[in-house]
Amino acid sequence: MSFLQIHNEQSYCDALERASQFFDHPPQMNSKEAMEFEVLLSAIENYELKHYRIEKPLGESI
Repeated sequence: MSFLQIHNEQSYCDALERASQFFDHPPQMNSKEAMEFEVLLSAIENYELKHYRIEKPLGESI
């Protein structure tokens, strides 16, 4: 699997569904499925940072 971008809520839900399958049945290290899992997680993270960003509370430093 090559570079993946999530463009909308439906493709986000599809990516979450596919990633959940890997949590239930982890792929073998260095396999095609492991690479797909990494790409999915990266795409999900990028989409969430843009659309579901959680701001830190005021006055709190992290």
